[in-house]
Amino acid sequence: MITRSGWLYKKPDWTTQEFRRYWIENHGAIAETLPNLLRYDQNHVVDRTQRGFTSPRGPENLDGVSMLWFEDEATMRAAINTDAGRALAEDEKILMGDINIIAYDQTTIIAPPADGPMVKQLALIKRRPDVSAAAFQEAWSTEHARLVAQLPGIRGYRQNLIKHREAPKGNVVDYDGLPVDGMSEIWFDDLAALDAAFASPEGRALQAQTDQIISEITTFMIEVHVVV
Repeated sequence: MITRSGWLYKKPDWTTQEFRRYWIENHGAIAETLPNLLRYDQNHVVDRTQRGFTSPRGPENLDGVSMLWFEDEATMRAAINTDAGRALAEDEKILMGDINIIAYDQTTIIAPPADGPMVKQLALIKRRPDVSAAAFQEAWSTEHARLVAQLPGIRGYRQNLIKHREAPKGNVVDYDGLPVDGMSEIWFDDLAALDAAFASPEGRALQAQTDQIISEITTFMIEVHVVV
């Protein structure tokens, strides 16, 4: 399975409310017609406060993150090249001021509950310049994942290792063109539980390990809309 994700920036003359409404009601209705789409989530940014991690933030100031799941890369590319895919691209010109595209391998460390009131934190992660891509991947997928999973009260955790980058959409770039290594998703019951987890001894141990491999973590609080 492969996931295609858009990092979305609304047009500056649109309000947040206008952006969110159009994305859900208009753009989402087109996206759900893509053939062989297994799942489609809209992640609406509701708070850009740096929470939990004390690492420096990067420059990204996203308004939303789309996530579309396909069986494989060939199926994904075929869907994009259909009439529905072209209609979706045209609609983006109405909605988006800018959009970057990534594709990634997803690993679920702790499966989040399917329903119930929870908060979700999404974070963009950039490795330290003295840490190679291979060393980062090894440390992030093992020791870092173990420490995150030990946070008190954590309800869900996914790691998304970036394999493909377009900045902006349609312009394929290497790592230097979009220097972000991964995207994490963490769920808690509420903000108080998130804050308490990172303030705990387990949270402090996690931050110490984070500082060894990561230079920037840019966190966003998310409201999820499942379209498909």
